[in-house]
Amino acid sequence: MMPDGDADACVWDERWALREQELLALGVSPRLIERLNAWLVAYDPPVGTAPDPPARVGLPWSLRLAAQLQRELPGCEVFLSNGPDERPFREWLP
Repeated sequence: MMPDGDADACVWDERWALREQELLALGVSPRLIERLNAWLVAYDPPVGTAPDPPARVGLPWSLRLAAQLQRELPGCEVFLSNGPDERPFREWLP
């Protein structure tokens, strides 16, 4: 996510934990933070558990979350990243 195009802010920290306090301070709703956490558990489950295929980046679940994040942060540009493929959320739309 890039606030006003001049500074980077990431939804996740280096340990793949959601930056909840930062998101709340930016104005993200607690409900969306809950939904982001649920997606993260499905995308990157505990050791020994397979990821949930619908949680893959670029599929409807991640796109709906990105769209909601974009609505809640209109002054930011939300990016989705799938390995080396990082681009604005709107470019992931069909």
